[in-house]
Amino acid sequence: MGTSYSQLSSFERGQIDLLHRQKVSARQIALRIDRSHRTVSREIKRNCSRQGYDAEIAEQKASARQTERSRRAWKVTPEISEEIRRRLRWGHSPDVIAGRCRREKIEMLPGEGIYQWIYREAREGGREYQYLHSKRRRRKARSRASGPRGQIPNHRMISERDAIGFISKCRDR
Repeated sequence: MGTSYSQLSSFERGQIDLLHRQKVSARQIALRIDRSHRTVSREIKRNCSRQGYDAEIAEQKASARQTERSRRAWKVTPEISEEIRRRLRWGHSPDVIAGRCRREKIEMLPGEGIYQWIYREAREGGREYQYLHSKRRRRKARSRASGPRGQIPNHRMISERDAIGFISKCRDR
């Protein structure tokens, strides 16, 4: 099974469709497509209709859900703003605020939404950014690592290395 999460592809949904119609279990399907059985079970449950699982319909539903998520605006009420301000003053990070509010069943933005709210407030003259660990008014742009830092000079690929020399060095130890 893959270690990082990614959306199911159209091909994988087609495989699920084919195997599900052949009455193959979710666990067996998961093994064949190298996914978690929970992912497969959730996919079938989420996208099954009276006619059963259909890959094309599942793809359309997944696309619609993705579009809805990307368009969903975070509603910041005065109560939410005040709760964020209060917890920032307590020294909590936006991610901690989001997590604790979720645990305490308090309506709150996700961590990223809180960061965006803080930086939007900063553009409008707010000072909530001062409670962040970095105390930055704006986010620092992510940059790609450039230059030789972190690289081994004159390195050789493993495929280019001499296997016999390696084995003899290991025996000498």
